Amino acid sequence: MKYQKDSPYLLRFSRLTGGKELKFSILSNKAMNYEDGRIEIEVSDADICLAFCGGVGEEYEEMAKRYLDKPELLLKENERYENEFQARTTEVRTSNPLLDEAFYWAKAGLDKCFVETALGKGFVAGYHMAGDGNRPGFAWYFGRDSFWMGLAFLSIGDFSKVKDNLLLQKRFQIKEGNNKGKIYHELSLAHSFVSDPSYSYVAGDSTPLYVILCSEYAKWSGDREFLEENWESIKDALDWCERMDVDGDLLIDNPPAGHQWFDYGEKNMIDLVAIWQKALEEGAYIARLLGKEDLARKWEDKGKED
Repeated sequence: MKYQKDSPYLLRFSRLTGGKELKFSILSNKAMNYEDGRIEIEVSDADICLAFCGGVGEEYEEMAKRYLDKPELLLKENERYENEFQARTTEVRTSNPLLDEAFYWAKAGLDKCFVETALGKGFVAGYHMAGDGNRPGFAWYFGRDSFWMGLAFLSIGDFSKVKDNLLLQKRFQIKEGNNKGKIYHELSLAHSFVSDPSYSYVAGDSTPLYVILCSEYAKWSGDREFLEENWESIKDALDWCERMDVDGDLLIDNPPAGHQWFDYGEKNMIDLVAIWQKALEEGAYIARLLGKEDLARKWEDKGKED
């Protein structure tokens, strides 16, 4: 880890990873003294404002500097966004004020998991430590987790975020080989720094869940054009699922498909098989909607046989 002190108000740390320099900065409106891993700031009656930020290049610091001397601007912007978000999504009013408030904060917490990075826009699984380590273990884009979050966003009427997330999944969908069509399980925000991206594609359920959410999104939003524009991606996902039935018994095999919610288990895990059956049903719905009757009947019949 490299340390650089440009001024008493800016501390910079960096590390070379995958040929690129990852940077982390601490900015303060008061002079800082850094020594042996400790930061000391002289406390006075004046407010102390600290900003923690990181990224590649220098532009990531500009946002922090914007708010450093006037943190109330950030508060006002957040308040404005939250009020608009709550107003345009489903609201619950019951005879129990605590229930109404819980629903309000549940929406707010859910929305915090929608992020935009250089990779794109989508849902991260949450914010927590990874096991016994200190690295964030869930603030990554996830395939299966984003499915359940997508259903929640559809139910409150925030369709655009679900569409953005599906497009992110399509963007990183495997494009060739026997795993063509497979959707990622987890996508680190440092994905572009990783030399071997195979870590992202270890799950078997993200791909059929992707098909189901594409269908659910179109049903809730009425966005048929989305299905038309992304038909090849949806078909590739279903084709991958079919290839994972290596013994021809109409059930996805694990392996080679990959783990699911309960990790690896028996040859045909019941939850993965159930998700596959639902994906066939929704795939048939999409195909019929787009006038692809032969495929609709094929997937419909296969789903009934399952």
